[in-house]
Order: sequence, then C-alpha cells, then structure tokens
Amino acid sequence: MPLWLSACSSIWNASDLAEWVKHRAVEQGCQRETIQLAEWYTETAEGNVWRGTCRDAHGSSKSFGIDVDPVRKPSKPTT
Repeated sequence: MPLWLSACSSIWNASDLAEWVKHRAVEQGCQRETIQLAEWYTETAEGNVWRGTCRDAHGSSKSFGIDVDPVRKPSKPTT
C-alpha cells in the first residue's frame, strides 16, 4: 500500500509528504493537476497544516489546508 494511502504510517521524505497532501486535497474535491501547495506547512494552534489552492470539478478556485501531523515524522538531527 502506498504511504500516502495509509493514515497510520509515518512519512520521513518531504516529497512523499507533498504527495500525501495532494492525495488528501483530491479527496476534498481538488483536481490534482491544478493543486498548488505553499512552500511548506505552517504550525497552527490545531497542528501543522500544509495549505494550498486548486480548482474544483467545476473549475472554481478552492483553498485547502491539510493537517500533516497524522503522518509527519520529522527527521532527528544527528550529532
């Protein structure tokens, strides 16, 4: 099963996390080819949210925010 389909898995790679976010945005009604993500997620009171914009099935502009905490596993610094 791909990492972005499993809500319980941890994602270590930034590109995998971006794909996971895009998949969630499609589930919220975005057309995949129109998804534009912010440079990175931001910390909010509710958790870490990756925001973006897209077009819905009718071509209307849509904003979204995806909580990445369920799968985000930040890398630990090495010493």
